[in-house]
Amino acid sequence: MTFFISAGIYFLASLALIFASLLMIFRSLYDLYVIIAVDRVVTKDIIDSISFTIVAIAVFDVGRYILEKEVQRHKELTSFAEVRKTLTRFMVAIAVALSLEGLVGVFDAAVKDATKLIYPVAVVFCAVVVMLGLALYQRISVDVERSADSDDN
Repeated sequence: MTFFISAGIYFLASLALIFASLLMIFRSLYDLYVIIAVDRVVTKDIIDSISFTIVAIAVFDVGRYILEKEVQRHKELTSFAEVRKTLTRFMVAIAVALSLEGLVGVFDAAVKDATKLIYPVAVVFCAVVVMLGLALYQRISVDVERSADSDDN
């Protein structure tokens, strides 16, 4: 019974995230249409639209992840390898979103005001820290998997 309740809550949350991300993507496409239709192609507006799309993709990926792992999955994660792969996919999506957002921010700051370059560079640095943390996690979890496999034999 509790499985169905929690699966229902996760299902509604994932649908809300996916719907919100689709709205964000449509809004971004609309903004690009307005930029082109008005014949005033402004780099800042295009960069803002790209940035909005990147956030939408990250939100969509989180919604998809919740749907796949919490609703469609009828069993718990059973092995260390399965947990590691699931967490890795999720963290890579976050790192990619951070990297792209930082890159767009660098271009935006370069166009508008180079003195504000520190903030997007900090976002890129955070993406690097996430990837380094993920690499450390991978290294440690592989060692744990190996020791667990040797204990089973």
